[in-house]
Amino acid sequence: MRPCLLFSLAARVFSEPLSLPLPKGDASVTLDWNEAAFGAEPSTTYSHSLSRAACYLSDAAYADVLAAPNDSALFTAYQTLGIPRSNIEAHYNIDYTDAMWGNDQCAFSFASKEIGSALGRRTLVFL
Repeated sequence: MRPCLLFSLAARVFSEPLSLPLPKGDASVTLDWNEAAFGAEPSTTYSHSLSRAACYLSDAAYADVLAAPNDSALFTAYQTLGIPRSNIEAHYNIDYTDAMWGNDQCAFSFASKEIGSALGRRTLVFL
């Protein structure tokens, strides 16, 4: 089994600019992106470009994904990053009125795609 690369601090150099819409508003943010750079540096090496991408995706995860799942900023970002719709999972239907588990629930999404990293073909996982 090939190891997965988790989308966190796994790369240092990004070179391909991507323009992603902001979750609220008509503006967009441009991120540098180069999948071949994943694994080129130790995962403990800080990457400002990767940190910006993680911040963007974190913000997009809080947008109202259930109102229009296929048209949300998060799903648009995933698809702009080349993730097939079949590799995107989102669980945002939380019932806070549930007497037992209402306050112990967490909305989340995850996605994955195969990339050509510095370590060869790997699965990149977004959480």
